[in-house]
Amino acid sequence: MAWAAPAPAATYYVNRASSACSNSGPGTEAKPYCTIGAAVAARGGPGVRIAVAPGVYPEQVSIPASGAAGSPLVLEAASGVIVDGADDYSDARQWTHVAGDVWLAAGVTWTPLQVFADDRRLALSGVGPDALPAHGFIWVADQGLYVNAGGGNPAEHHVRVGRRKHGFSMYGRASVTIDGFTVIHTEDRGINVSGSCTNVSIIRNTVRYANKMGIQVSGGFGMRIASNTVSDNNDHGISLTTGVTASVIEDNESFRNARPGERAANGIYLFGSPGDTLRSNRLHDNQDTGLHLQSGSNDCVCYLNRSWSNGDHGYDHLGASGTLHVCDVAWGNFKDGFSVEGDSPRTRIQRSIAVENGLTTNEFDLWVDEVSSVGFVSDHNLFWNSTRQQPVKYVRTLYSSVPAYAGVSRQDKHTLQTDPLFVSPRAGDFRLKTGSPAAGDSDSRGPGWSASEAGCAPADVEAALERELRRQPEPQRP
Repeated sequence: MAWAAPAPAATYYVNRASSACSNSGPGTEAKPYCTIGAAVAARGGPGVRIAVAPGVYPEQVSIPASGAAGSPLVLEAASGVIVDGADDYSDARQWTHVAGDVWLAAGVTWTPLQVFADDRRLALSGVGPDALPAHGFIWVADQGLYVNAGGGNPAEHHVRVGRRKHGFSMYGRASVTIDGFTVIHTEDRGINVSGSCTNVSIIRNTVRYANKMGIQVSGGFGMRIASNTVSDNNDHGISLTTGVTASVIEDNESFRNARPGERAANGIYLFGSPGDTLRSNRLHDNQDTGLHLQSGSNDCVCYLNRSWSNGDHGYDHLGASGTLHVCDVAWGNFKDGFSVEGDSPRTRIQRSIAVENGLTTNEFDLWVDEVSSVGFVSDHNLFWNSTRQQPVKYVRTLYSSVPAYAGVSRQDKHTLQTDPLFVSPRAGDFRLKTGSPAAGDSDSRGPGWSASEAGCAPADVEAALERELRRQPEPQRP
């Protein structure tokens, strides 16, 4: 599928820092719009490009119009454009001293869900203002926001107070591109796409400190979510739910996402979203799983992904059938590297690597439950642990050796059990050192990893995908 956008029919400019800006237009470089929302409301439509100059834009941008096939509506940010969901409270005059290190901002007349100081979240306190601990906040009706930023006037700590739900939001739109923005401090999702939008591209954005998902897509098809950096959000980094189909999620880095109060946030999460492609994503240090495919997210294709140091699994399949993995890596996850459970039949894992998973939790590089073993196909992989922890649990049995498991399951007959010699996996460097057993000659029969990275050579990725996509495995039990 070709994703290159044609040249826009018209370009309009936004520059909040310009003394000549006006939200009544005309949107030229000399007389730009002041806000992104005003530009899109006045000019949005097929073939339009909204070019945004560097600056902080404290607004929620709701997309009021669609583009058209071959003629999208494009919102494009220059380097340094920040869409901020919080208000700036770094002026000392906005604060009144209460006692000790507690200060009051009476101008905060809404109920903020997030408050930030020194670029970190403050904790919502359950005690009254008089006992407010360091790095805490509480809002009191008819009084305002109390903050203890850890010492001195909160303005000195560059406090920002959450106010707007989203950075970008659209409902039922088509052929829209959001490109190159930094979206921070939103009270809900950072970028929210709902109402079964079609052919929307969310590319090259940075999304962090959302109070829920960083990027959320609900329903629709033909999405492209690519080359985004999504981190430090209070729920999943990237979430696709309610029937997102025929979409591509590629080249994203999603990390340090965590839901307060419960272990639930994944790097990428799919629920009821079948037939999607996930490739070349880097998923690490998330509270739960790197890539989680749940209920009804069937027949997804995953390749060249890296999932490491997550708080649950590297890849979790729960009620999702027909998943194909080619050249995926799971390293150092708290539980299983590949977990295939909860009625997830017809899963296929080829040319993938899972090492050092579940070492402290008695979990495995590969775990396949009985129901999910139906139609399971796996071979030409590498499973290994540096400790005595068994690398595989298949159905009800734990196996300390891959050959023993292969003899029972009739799977992974060509799979290796040895150290792949990654350069620095904890730091996300999955290149293979000289002498790696995985760096053999690449062909369509053997493992075929390249010496430069822990993935198949390009020709072998293509060959493996073509072969596996054509495969119709016969259901079988061990």
